[in-house]
Amino acid sequence: MRHALGGLCVALTVLVAGCASADPIPAATAVPELPTIVRPPLATLSADAPSPAPSPARSVDTYTVQPGDTLTTIAERLFGNAAEWSLIYEANRDRMASPDALLVGLSLRIPSERARTPTPAAE
Repeated sequence: MRHALGGLCVALTVLVAGCASADPIPAATAVPELPTIVRPPLATLSADAPSPAPSPARSVDTYTVQPGDTLTTIAERLFGNAAEWSLIYEANRDRMASPDALLVGLSLRIPSERARTPTPAAE
């Protein structure tokens, strides 16, 4: 029992000696005081206040993929410029794994600000 207590005392002495340091503890760095930002109070709605009008719904143009379609042929048909295929892809990234992953029957969103009347497909 004495031997175990002696070993414990030695271990505690080493531990305490290792923690003690002759170096003084550095002073804490002062944190600069930041000015307080004053904000206006939040508006509260009264029971008499009219509710805000809903925003108008945006019309969404769609195109259903046909056999043989690619994003470039769809862009050429709808936009008149095959190079704008990426507009269609960006509008449908959640529906397509890649630009080449067109499935027949897939309904694509067409950016309405660029869409125009489709031109007939070449036979």
